[in-house]
Amino acid sequence: FNLNVLARLNRELGADFDLSRFRHRAFFDAGASRIEMHLESLVRQSVRIGAVTIPFEPGETIWTESSYKYDRPRLDRVVGAAGLSIQRLWTDARRRFWVAFLVPSSGCPRTAEHRADPAIRGR
Repeated sequence: FNLNVLARLNRELGADFDLSRFRHRAFFDAGASRIEMHLESLVRQSVRIGAVTIPFEPGETIWTESSYKYDRPRLDRVVGAAGLSIQRLWTDARRRFWVAFLVPSSGCPRTAEHRADPAIRGR
């Protein structure tokens, strides 16, 4: 999946990444509560994307994804700080993963505007 990002850049933007010179690297950053996905350069190299040349040193990475992992109290804080609330939460049998359906909180200034706008209300 991660190396596919480079293949798509090659195909769609005419880049010249050599996929064999990069490796997928993932780790958990406990302080940020996230899994980070990176593509790590295995050698010193330069890659061209259009008219731009990008140099890479061995071990230098391209950060391609962040996947945040929250316990329920932190999820509630993050969602509330964004002016949202959890309408429905789906989880696996061991309660390790969630999918959350979020809606504007009643205190969110845009909530009344959204309810009044038929284009938004119908979504």
